[in-house]
Amino acid sequence: MTNKIYESVKARTPEDIHLNIKSILTYAIGQENTMTKEDIAHALYKTPCSHRTDEHGNQYPVYLNSSRDRQIRDAVSELVIYFDQHIVTDTDNGGFHYAGSTEEIDANIADLQSRCDAIQLRIAGLNRARVKVFNKSRPSGAQPGLFTLQPGQGRLL
Repeated sequence: MTNKIYESVKARTPEDIHLNIKSILTYAIGQENTMTKEDIAHALYKTPCSHRTDEHGNQYPVYLNSSRDRQIRDAVSELVIYFDQHIVTDTDNGGFHYAGSTEEIDANIADLQSRCDAIQLRIAGLNRARVKVFNKSRPSGAQPGLFTLQPGQGRLL
């Protein structure tokens, strides 16, 4: 299954986004220097994607929308995955920075692992629901989740 919206967002991604993000984050080393995605988008795209009006009627430019957010997140992921860049996420404040220590990398890895664990629990719940509601197990050849249904396993709900 393909997602046409995602394909469209990827197709509109600036060709030099990886190099530009590396350049933008050059001095964003350590959590105290985290750059928000809005700041990265402003530096990256230069032109606002829209304008907002505050409670006093003043308009201000907006540089980050869902498409640009996805482009930035994908490019950062690709920089880490394919180019071994030590860019980490600041989950407390949002945004990215180059890790200033191994502790920052370890904290980011722990956060990512926690997300993987939560997704595996959701997969396990859906696999149990498939059997419980539709009396059908996973299709043959489907990849099992980390947690597999065991005889007698279930929920009290």
